[in-house]
Amino acid sequence: MFYAAFFIYFFIYFAPSFYLRNLSNKDKIYFLFFGGTWCEDTQFILPKFYQIQEASGFPDNRITVFALDRKKNGTGNIAHALNITRTPTIVVLKGGKELGRLVEYGKSGHWDTELAGIINQSPAL
Repeated sequence: MFYAAFFIYFFIYFAPSFYLRNLSNKDKIYFLFFGGTWCEDTQFILPKFYQIQEASGFPDNRITVFALDRKKNGTGNIAHALNITRTPTIVVLKGGKELGRLVEYGKSGHWDTELAGIINQSPAL
């Protein structure tokens, strides 16, 4: 089910150029994506996140995806160390420090706009 949902959501979402411009200039940004194949919100957001990444040319090696079970356990204790309590959660890092995080659909329900806001608060490099 996750596989089919991934491709459906990937191909019906068109990342606005505003997000692509902002993401393509950020050299030292890293993303940690925590989600689960069982989680409908992850099934909806992860394909769109990858479409933004692909369209902007953001490097694969600066995105790490952690698969979590329903109890939010995954490989090692990274989810517990970062206090991940809901999925999906996208943690944005720069220079090893957290710039911000997006939990589920964000506060406004416009997860992509909120993610762009987190990235834009980062000073220009």
